[in-house]
Amino acid sequence: MSYRRNTSWSRSYSSITRVSVHWSAKSSAYSVNFSDTHHWNEMQVLINFIKSLNVAERDVQCDETGPKKVWTWYFIEKYVDAFNEMVKLMPTIFELDFMPKPTGQTNTSQFVPIDVYLTRFQTLTGQTIKDLTYDEAKRVYRQWQRKNHPDVGGDKDVASSVNECWSALELNHFKAKKEQEYANT
Repeated sequence: MSYRRNTSWSRSYSSITRVSVHWSAKSSAYSVNFSDTHHWNEMQVLINFIKSLNVAERDVQCDETGPKKVWTWYFIEKYVDAFNEMVKLMPTIFELDFMPKPTGQTNTSQFVPIDVYLTRFQTLTGQTIKDLTYDEAKRVYRQWQRKNHPDVGGDKDVASSVNECWSALELNHFKAKKEQEYANT
């Protein structure tokens, strides 16, 4: 007697995937989670919409109950209505769990100009990197870190401040500069 696996359950699976769209005060954006991946092809439509937004981000965290990864996508408030409408167009596949932004709450994120980070970096390191290329500035940052890192006797708070400045400059100043150069070519 041989064993034969019954695969008919996958064709008859009719569970509805829950799409949670909740306001995240921490990130000042809407977060999106899917309860399962049974309707992966249909989920790809929604995920591709989120990916197409220039202001969308993705975060991966491990679930507290086990080794399962939880994927969370974030996007700004102005796209939430369009996303919710897309979910509502597929009522037999998705169930929308929407938690709107609380009334009266303003964005908690603050905009810090790049010049503040450039000045702070120069004050902490004694090096001006505003007119340098990314590679030259990275070399200056790494040389400073080699000499002043806490592991070699440097101040932990100063090194942390320099890291914060470098992260902001790398992302906002040099990346924007590179994109602008690419657009001009």
